[in-house]
Amino acid sequence: MIFGLSNFSYATSFVAAIMILLFDYLFAFAVVGFGGLFRNIKSQPLGLALGGLAAGFGRFVCHFISGVTVWGGFAEDMPAWLYSIVYNGAYMLPETIILMVGAVIVGLIIDFRSPRLSAVKKDNNT
Repeated sequence: MIFGLSNFSYATSFVAAIMILLFDYLFAFAVVGFGGLFRNIKSQPLGLALGGLAAGFGRFVCHFISGVTVWGGFAEDMPAWLYSIVYNGAYMLPETIILMVGAVIVGLIIDFRSPRLSAVKKDNNT
């Protein structure tokens, strides 16, 4: 947020500044905590991937709301909602895919469910 303080200069009102603060920064990164919703799924890599999907989708929703309410004025000939989907989707979709792939890879290597972080034990029956 410190590096993005210049974004507040684009706010056309106090409400717009609050929307930027909440939906581009606070809420957008608070929803990343939803990534833990799937920790009890039997397959750890699947649970981590679904958590990454939930976190990425939650961030997209927050940025979409901000895009429609604050940044829609930059849309020119496009409806604000479409501009927000295209702009935010252009970076959130690849970011979410990279996050999910990384989560699966890490989930295959590290066992987060053991009392102490350790390598995933290979099943001798497979």
